[in-house]
Amino acid sequence: MDRSQARNLAQNELKVVLDAGYTVASEHIDTSTRREVCDGNGKSYALELSYHWAGEEHDSILVICTVTSKDWFSHQRLEESLTLQAEPQ
Repeated sequence: MDRSQARNLAQNELKVVLDAGYTVASEHIDTSTRREVCDGNGKSYALELSYHWAGEEHDSILVICTVTSKDWFSHQRLEESLTLQAEPQ
């Protein structure tokens, strides 16, 4: 796994979530989505996004992006995350 490429993939996914904001993320609580992507070199990665309440007050959401590479000789993973705060009312 190219860890730099995997980190870039994860950060790009999390930027999309961040740009969409808390309200959109709250619609995905306790779910996860998975998709396959290929980088420019033809390497295949699985991206999984999962959404969880970050605290008991349900005022922040933890979003975890896991990038997995399954080469014939290895199984590697990288995780990046972000926390979204509820917007003041």
